[in-house]
Amino acid sequence: MVNEFIDLRLAMVALRSPAGCPSLRELARLAPARAPLSKSTVSNMVLGIHPPTLHQLSAFVMACGIDAEQRLEWIHA
Repeated sequence: MVNEFIDLRLAMVALRSPAGCPSLRELARLAPARAPLSKSTVSNMVLGIHPPTLHQLSAFVMACGIDAEQRLEWIHA
């Protein structure tokens, strides 16, 4: 369970590694068309400038290749 934004940010950074450490630009490109992300939005989330909305978090997790079941775990965390 994630209690603070810093915990979520660290988990998001760690999630990039199993996905092959895609660049921020690549993550933005990999986000689904129905949930687009810009490179600056991805950067703001990963750097901890702004917490993601649920929509943005879901798109980020999908861009990292997480399946639907695991994505729900991320959203509920």
